[in-house]
Amino acid sequence: MPQWSPWLRAVRVDARDPHLTHWTLAAKGLEFTWQARMVSVEPPKRIVWESVHGLPNRGQVMFRERSDPNVSTPSTWLEIELAFELPAWAARWFHNAPWLQGFVERTLRADLERFRAYVQQRMANEKLMEPF
Repeated sequence: MPQWSPWLRAVRVDARDPHLTHWTLAAKGLEFTWQARMVSVEPPKRIVWESVHGLPNRGQVMFRERSDPNVSTPSTWLEIELAFELPAWAARWFHNAPWLQGFVERTLRADLERFRAYVQQRMANEKLMEPF
């Protein structure tokens, strides 16, 4: 994920439990870490998680097949729901900051655009490597 999200410094799957992940988010001198557990995985439709340590957060990612008769390559709609709690010191700092939600939404949207470009590039590279 750090390839397409400049905020995500590291994402690591726990070696003992593949349902646990360790996350580090860092930007502008601030760093947040947390451990998350996948609560529900419904391939290929949905992944639900919640943090179990560190920055409190929870959410889900939903995938829906997108059919477009004008496009020959299959594509997928991706929808993210995310909720988080800021640490007390950050909550005081951002108190009455209505711009924060907009900032988070814009950042996630930009990350998703970079993710799309990343996936498209990987697919193009794989297609180039396919035997004739």
